[in-house]
Formats: sequence, structure tokens, C-alpha cells
Amino acid sequence: MLRQAYANSLLLAHQHELHSIAFPAISCGVYGYPAEQAAGIALGELKSGLQDGLVSEIFMVLHGRTAFDVWRNAAEDCL
Repeated sequence: MLRQAYANSLLLAHQHELHSIAFPAISCGVYGYPAEQAAGIALGELKSGLQDGLVSEIFMVLHGRTAFDVWRNAAEDCL
């Protein structure tokens, strides 16, 4: 479901001719989805969206240094 949330959002952005999109760390807050796992899933899907030309820029909006570090580490692993 998490992968589909990112994929569907990218597809909608493309359909509406948007060139950039911003995301929070979906499900990592009150839903308690493990940030390390979520980051890997999200970044893999976002990478595919960029490669497929759905958008040209993606911004992650993260809350706090800990979240930033988790997502940066995941980015180094998958990008």
C-alpha cells in the first residue's frame, strides 16, 4: 500500500502536468510505520518515477534530524 501511495501520487502529478512534487514520510508518524523500511520503499518508487519522467523534481519534507538521517542513509543505499 505504501508503494502504491507514492506511485499513484506521481501518476496524478504527471496527469496534471506538474513538474515537481513534495512528500512527507507517509505513514511514519502516528501510524508508526518503521522509517527505515518506509524510506527504502518510498525512495525506490520515487526513483522509478523520476526515471520514467513522471516529474522532474521530488522533495521530501521530513520532521527532525533523526528522520533526515534515516532518509539520507536510505538514499545512499538505493540511489
